[in-house]
Amino acid sequence: RLMRKRRIHRVFITREKRIEACLEAVKVLRENYPRLRYLLVGRRPRHYDPRPLIRKMGLGKTVQITGAVSEDEFQALLHAATIVLNLRYPSAREMSASLLRALGAGRVTLVSDLLHLTDIPHDIAPRVDLFDEAQADG
Repeated sequence: RLMRKRRIHRVFITREKRIEACLEAVKVLRENYPRLRYLLVGRRPRHYDPRPLIRKMGLGKTVQITGAVSEDEFQALLHAATIVLNLRYPSAREMSASLLRALGAGRVTLVSDLLHLTDIPHDIAPRVDLFDEAQADG
């Protein structure tokens, strides 16, 4: 019998993932959806800490930072999610492993409107305009 290794999923919470824009959206959505919960999945690098921003925006009860998670935990969180945000920018036109996993789990995933993502159908990966996030209608 084969044992599946429990690898730690190497996801980091970084400024390039546009956390501030995501938190702004959560703050607006929370007004109509008071039970909304937003998870920031991954480890915080030393150079970026979103906790002061979360406190400043009054989102302490709405936003949770998971820290490092195992592969199994990551999959469980994906399957529990209603919507996934994958808004990396800037990008070196690399494909996000987290994006592929979210799409593979059948989750609608909002993505930045970037050229290298044009082959992903818009109905499963609605686009967010980088320069007009508040009005984006993915």
